[in-house]
Amino acid sequence: EVSFTREPHHSPSHIHTHNTHIIFSIYPFIQPSPGATVTSSYKRSKNMPVSRMYSSTVHSSGDSVDYGQTSMLNGHYRRANEKEQLQGLNDRFVVYIDKVHYLEQQNKQIEEEIHALRQKQVSRSELGNDYDQELQELRSMLEQIHHDKVQIQLDTDHIEEDIQRLRDRFEEEARIREETEALIRVLMKDTGDSELVKSELDKKVQSLQDEIAFIRNNHEEEVSDLIAQIQASQVTVERKDLQKTDITEALREIRYELEGHSNQNLQQVENWFICRFSKLTEAAEQNKDAIKSTRDEITDYRRQLQSKTVELESIRGTRDSLERQLNDIEDRHNSDLSSLQETIHQLDNELKSTKWEMARHLREYQDLLNVKMALHIEIAAYRKLLDGEETHLSTFPYRHATASTISKPKSDPPKLKVHYKFVEEIIEETKVEDKKSDIDEALAEMAQELAGDIEGEEEADAEKENGDKDKDAGEDEAIQSRGEKDDEENADKESEKYVKKLRDEKAKEVVE
Repeated sequence: EVSFTREPHHSPSHIHTHNTHIIFSIYPFIQPSPGATVTSSYKRSKNMPVSRMYSSTVHSSGDSVDYGQTSMLNGHYRRANEKEQLQGLNDRFVVYIDKVHYLEQQNKQIEEEIHALRQKQVSRSELGNDYDQELQELRSMLEQIHHDKVQIQLDTDHIEEDIQRLRDRFEEEARIREETEALIRVLMKDTGDSELVKSELDKKVQSLQDEIAFIRNNHEEEVSDLIAQIQASQVTVERKDLQKTDITEALREIRYELEGHSNQNLQQVENWFICRFSKLTEAAEQNKDAIKSTRDEITDYRRQLQSKTVELESIRGTRDSLERQLNDIEDRHNSDLSSLQETIHQLDNELKSTKWEMARHLREYQDLLNVKMALHIEIAAYRKLLDGEETHLSTFPYRHATASTISKPKSDPPKLKVHYKFVEEIIEETKVEDKKSDIDEALAEMAQELAGDIEGEEEADAEKENGDKDKDAGEDEAIQSRGEKDDEENADKESEKYVKKLRDEKAKEVVE
């Protein structure tokens, strides 16, 4: 009886531990004793060196070999048990292969999903380009609106400066108008004063004329009285005639003098009044023209002020409308920007989830590779055991019993070939180089554990079977030592070749 116990290293969570027991006949012509057993197992032991990979030990406790009917029946029975065990192992191997094919299909589906996600990401990147173009247009429009706003602000500042200048000019003109009105009031006051002076002078002239008329009448009356007295006396005295002549001359001179003074005073007053009146009239005309021109300018300024006020109101309305449009555009831009940022955030989250999904698939693939390597090692172990059995059967000299031949196909185990189509970012994140070194270390550890377990079991079996072997020890030991040496050499060579082949395949897959 040969017992195999397999505990795979780095087994994934979804792969359970399998225990396999194989019972086959090594020497069908040897009568087994009740305690004769052959045991080989695989266990984890990291401290033992790699010396021997596979071996099988045959011990018998019988004193003689019976080549009769009982041996043939036992051989047939053992071969039947061996066939059943091999059939079970083949069924398990088929289950493993089906599972590997299923996982390959899952990997293909995952690759298709990754390709679809990449296509979706490309379409979203194109959508992002469209959004970028629209954002560029909106930015250019915003810059144009900002430029127009600045230009309108400059125009508004210029208009406000013009309005301020017009206000200053209006205030200056108002001040000049007030000064002119004050001057006009002064001139009007002077005109009133001159009229008063004129009326007073007219009154004085009238009083003087009345006085002159009164004096003249008095003189005439006195002269007439004197003439009447002279005529009444009828005195013809030459001396009196001389006196009369003197008085008449004196009166005439006085009259002439008074008339001359009155005429001169009247002429002077008239000339002064005419001169003053002409000056006041000229000043009034000049002031009237200045007032008229000032009034015209004030009217023009008022019209300009009204037009500028209307224009300012229209510009303010335009500015308000542009500010409202600018606020609306800024709100739309902010909303579009927030939506785009949310889209970018979603794309980042999807990219991260895709990366995590890819990493998970890589881990699953690594677990599958580990399972594949464990299966290859197990298949190699079965092959070595079968080859060792055939070698023992072929080297035995007696052929009384017929053994059934187990045919085993020489075809290599199916290889999982996965094409890497990940981007550089996923390759860097998963660190294939580190995984390769980890796989090599795992293979070395598994080989060491397998060899150590086999060596320990063989030593234990040898110690146990040494007590049961009393007869045929020399022949059995010679056969066993020869078979063990052959098995060890073949196992070491093929294990080295197999490990080297696995490393080459892993390197090729990593390169692909």
